[in-house]
Amino acid sequence: MWGRQEIEAYLKQRVCDNEGDDVLMFYGDLYDLVGIKNHENVDERNYVHHILGDISVDEHKKGRPLISVIVITQSDYKPGRGFFQLAREHLGFSDEYQGRDDDYIFVTEFKKLKAMKHQYC
Repeated sequence: MWGRQEIEAYLKQRVCDNEGDDVLMFYGDLYDLVGIKNHENVDERNYVHHILGDISVDEHKKGRPLISVIVITQSDYKPGRGFFQLAREHLGFSDEYQGRDDDYIFVTEFKKLKAMKHQYC
C-alpha cells in the first residue's frame, strides 16, 4: 500500500501532467492506486483521507493551495467533507471562507492550484 510520499508525489505529478479539469480524480481511483482493494473498508479510506489532509496542511504552510482539492467524489464532483472542514477550521481560512459554501471554497482553491501549477513542476 502506498504511503504519504507516494501519494504526495503522485498528486504533484498529476498537477504537472494535466491541464484544467483533467487534473481532477475520484477518490475511488486514488484508493485503487494506493492499493485499497475494498473501498468499503472505512479504516483504509480514512488512512488515505488522513494523508491527504496532512499533505494539504504542509502545502498550506508553504503558501500553496490545498492540493487535495483535485480528489473529488463521484456523487457531486467536489472534495469530501474533510477537505472543507480543513479549509474552514484548521488552516486559518476562517476569515476567507466564513459564511461561504463548499462550492466557493472548491472553486477558489482549484483556481489557486491552477495559478500556482508551476510550483509543482
